[in-house]
Amino acid sequence: MRIIPTEEAFHFLGLARRLRGSFRGGASKRRAPMGMLLLRRLNHVQAALFIFQIDCEKEVRPLKKHTTENLALAGLLIALGTALNFIKVFDLPYGGSINLCASLPVMVFAYRSGLKWGLGAGFTFSVLQLLFGLDALKGVSAATVAGSIALDYLLAFTVLGFAGLLRGRLKSHAAAFTLGCFIAGMLRYLCSFLSGWILWSEYADANFSPVLAGLSGQTLACLYSLVYNGSYMLPDIFLNCAVGFLLMQFAGKFILKGTEAPANAA
Repeated sequence: MRIIPTEEAFHFLGLARRLRGSFRGGASKRRAPMGMLLLRRLNHVQAALFIFQIDCEKEVRPLKKHTTENLALAGLLIALGTALNFIKVFDLPYGGSINLCASLPVMVFAYRSGLKWGLGAGFTFSVLQLLFGLDALKGVSAATVAGSIALDYLLAFTVLGFAGLLRGRLKSHAAAFTLGCFIAGMLRYLCSFLSGWILWSEYADANFSPVLAGLSGQTLACLYSLVYNGSYMLPDIFLNCAVGFLLMQFAGKFILKGTEAPANAA
């Protein structure tokens, strides 16, 4: 926690200066030892407050710069991800598609800027995805709409922020980012699976895959959601991991520039 010098501290500093002047100018010989002792203490306090003020100024300025840079980069990469989401490689009839690595920009930001910033960017990205996907929620109950907003959008895209979870835990940035992308993608897959099983079970179709033949009820709903969502999410996860590995392997130094700790600080 960073402590900022208060107005009272600087008022005390002014008082110290005035007292120091009075001891220098009008102290009697009998009180001189006590006055000099107090003078030394006040000098120490003054020096400490002055150094503390300089130290705080040095800390606050980089913090503001860091925040501004992160906000600007987050806006740029979220916009890029939103644009890539419209470039679809494969589309399924009941929702879901393989797109051109739309999640990757947010995951790159999460790896570069940390978990807190990554989750915030993921949540912002989820709100944009919700706004563009509202048409898919027409004609269903209010409970289904609420559940779908939570599982298919807000949670499903916020978890992309976990892509930076392994940074600093592995020596290779490419390996750490790739595994982080896999974890984030699987968490998103889990959200979509739960949504399909709990909210959209009425659309379960045993003819969708030979694996589902002869199934019914909750067993069909569970496996249908697993297979249906996996048919587009697993390829999307592997595509993001492959491109993410190459990106971090060959452009990692540029992407992470300014965020690496000095070698002697580890």
